Amino acid sequence: MKKGKNLLLLCLLLFMPLIAVAEEPATANSYIQQHIEQIQVQQNYRVGGERIIARNLLPTLYSNNQLQLLWQNKDSVAQLLKAIGKSNLEGLTPSDYHLKPLQRLEKQRAAGMDYPSLKADFDILLSDAFVRLAYDKNFGKVDPQRLNPDWNLPEKNVGRDLVLRVDKAIANGTVDKSLNALSPQFSIYDNLINALEKYRKIQEMGGWQPVEDGPVLKPGMKDARIPILRKRLLSVGELTVSAHDFLLYDQQLEQAVISFQQRHYLEGDGVIGKQTLLALNQTVEQKIDQIRVNLERARWILHDLPDSFILVDIAGYTLVYYHKGKVIWKTRVVVGKPFHETPVFRADMKYLVINPTWTLPRSIITNETLPKIISDPSYLQSNNLEVIDHQGNRVNPASINWYSYSGRSFPYGIRQEPGPHNALGRIKFIFPNSHAVYLHDTPSRSLFSKDQRAFSHGCIRVDQPIMLGELILKNDGQYWDENRIEAVIDTMKITTVKLNKHLPVMLLYWTVNASNSDNILFKQDIYGRDKALLKELDGAFKFRGGVIDQVKAQ
Repeated sequence: MKKGKNLLLLCLLLFMPLIAVAEEPATANSYIQQHIEQIQVQQNYRVGGERIIARNLLPTLYSNNQLQLLWQNKDSVAQLLKAIGKSNLEGLTPSDYHLKPLQRLEKQRAAGMDYPSLKADFDILLSDAFVRLAYDKNFGKVDPQRLNPDWNLPEKNVGRDLVLRVDKAIANGTVDKSLNALSPQFSIYDNLINALEKYRKIQEMGGWQPVEDGPVLKPGMKDARIPILRKRLLSVGELTVSAHDFLLYDQQLEQAVISFQQRHYLEGDGVIGKQTLLALNQTVEQKIDQIRVNLERARWILHDLPDSFILVDIAGYTLVYYHKGKVIWKTRVVVGKPFHETPVFRADMKYLVINPTWTLPRSIITNETLPKIISDPSYLQSNNLEVIDHQGNRVNPASINWYSYSGRSFPYGIRQEPGPHNALGRIKFIFPNSHAVYLHDTPSRSLFSKDQRAFSHGCIRVDQPIMLGELILKNDGQYWDENRIEAVIDTMKITTVKLNKHLPVMLLYWTVNASNSDNILFKQDIYGRDKALLKELDGAFKFRGGVIDQVKAQ
């Protein structure tokens, strides 16, 4: 009996340390450790009801800090919460960054409920929110390649240094500066932010009333819809003064309508027909969404830009030449039809060709050229076209039985020789790419006078190509002025001019431009791309594969 009591006493003594450890109150750091362990093994781990996304970065971040609380600096906490709240100014969604749960936890802590588990939850959510917001500012929320498989603009090579930098930003109270530096540092982005602010103020004031459908409105007419039209144009600043006769479509109103049409890439004729009425009756919410979509596009590409590059604004039918960080030249362009969309991509211009030939794409031969040749035997000669084999050798068209071929079974190519009527004009600019798209001259000059200029098969026709060539070659250190280029053109000889330094060319799709809050240009979504992008932008937050490991804070 005594032996049994001794054995029982020994067991109690052995287990006492374990009981003491088990009963030791948990600390905030121990809860941090539990969170990190679960984040590493659970795909959909949640803290405070919120899913933790930065599953690769947070374990490293906290391990490097001995699994301690990170957000001890109150200034850093305040800066992050403020940055999250202000993210909507850039067209982002504060709820993507745990705003309400963080505000709730902060209030609970202020009310005295600052127990260890709450401290840990707050800390983890702050860290995850920081990474999410840094990611969206630096890369954009939406994966452009998912919307456009042809997307080839490289991801920004920023390195995997967030783990090292975020801790420094928190400790030094520089969270706001760190996050601000991740947004595009480019005037295009700032101007879009100002445009968004303007239209949100209009939204707060109730927006505008739609102009009812009815007969076409022209200057000089009187109509019961004129007062609504005046209010609509007053709301955005096109019209600044009210008229004495509210029902009269007077000259002042006409000028306001023309300004509105021009800012919406419509014919500035002062006549309110179907297209102008549709633009007038877009809601302020639609305008806001359009600006937000283009802010997202800006986040995709307006980082680490080269000093010199050419940007083709597809939906704006404009080419802009940046040199040494400044706009030095602009010109009008013609882009692809909706069924022959000009793709979005980046490539380097390597050479120019003066007096180019044009080898017709197979699709044009099949759908357009062969039927014309069959119906008109003189079509080849009258259009300076020649038939070639796979080696580029000329083939006598009289030796071909044109009626025996249809569509893609045609075994030859067709090439247009240099000349004033060549479809590529007298000069082309080559930036090799898989789409066989390039910039070029055109003999069809009349199209540049139109407001909507989507007429090509995908390539970009340039309004003033000789001037573009002169500028490019001059900035490349080569002396080629307009006279020299024209002299080579007169020889009718194919002449290739290589660039000493490759010039980046970016073909981009923007449906809003803003030079300031009073000059906001809304373009037609000619390829119908805004809707899909807006859906993704308003959808659930997610990282695209591999990129999160490269997010950088400054």
